Formats: sequence, C-alpha cells, structure tokens
Amino acid sequence: HETQLLSWVLSYDGERTCDPLAITASAAALWLSDVPLKKPVAAAMVGYVDGRLVMNPTLEQMEHSRLHLIVAGTEDAVLMIE
Repeated sequence: HETQLLSWVLSYDGERTCDPLAITASAAALWLSDVPLKKPVAAAMVGYVDGRLVMNPTLEQMEHSRLHLIVAGTEDAVLMIE
C-alpha cells in the first residue's frame, strides 16, 4: 500500500502555521480510507515563550520563541519530533 498524501491550504486565518493541521488531516484521511493504519496520528506545534511552553502558538509568539518543535504521535507513542 504505497501511499503519498499532499495537503493544500484552501483557507487560512494567518494566525498559526498549517503544518500540524496538515499532518492531522492526512492521518484522518488515511484512517477513514481502506489504507491499513493501526492508529490515528495527531500533531502539534510547541514553542517556548516567556519561560513557558506554548502549545500551537501564534505566528507572532513564534517570532519570540526559543523553541520551534512539531510533535506527532498516537495516543500511546511519540512518532516524530521535528
């Protein structure tokens, strides 16, 4: 089942990056399809602003962040840290 997924942004509020949403949407599409997928995957952006970790920070917050992480995983395990 060799599969390639491409994500296109059709609407964007300009507040946050679309990368984590693209990962989550791609996993949801696979989960609903006939492609074998054992568990659904979700992703989130993590920043470090004013001494605090911030989940899904805005682009403005990311300008001041000392950390730029995208974390993806299932309910049971972390699959990717970028």
